[in-house]
Amino acid sequence: MRAGKKPDLTDFIKGTFSLYDTVVYLLIDTDSTHSYICIVPPVDRGIQTDGLEEDILVTNPLGHSVMVMKVYKGCPLIIQGYEFLVDLIELPFHEFDMILGMSWLSRHQVMVDCQLKRITLKIADGDEITVVGEGILPYH
Repeated sequence: MRAGKKPDLTDFIKGTFSLYDTVVYLLIDTDSTHSYICIVPPVDRGIQTDGLEEDILVTNPLGHSVMVMKVYKGCPLIIQGYEFLVDLIELPFHEFDMILGMSWLSRHQVMVDCQLKRITLKIADGDEITVVGEGILPYH
């Protein structure tokens, strides 16, 4: 999510992964500082929720803004059978189920190749997995 900047479509990768055994349609956005969830997570799974230390004003690439204040801690995102924990800020936009930003990308040492629309992640034993995304977004 960015403020006052026209979106550069090469910065985005989209794909589908699994969160709490539910398929989620997500966006990987290297211009976003935080990671967000735009659907209602299954709160019966023991998700820890907290308020943010400071509310955050988020503006999406379409120019819509909202104040966010709630975060779901340690949600298990499954990619190719491997679990990658993610802290997700609740966001009431509905273009995607989730948005993964630099907080998650840095935490998991993700290498992002925007040109080829793929990411490479380090798994627990030091090996790497590569995921190819679905390409660029058709913003209007």
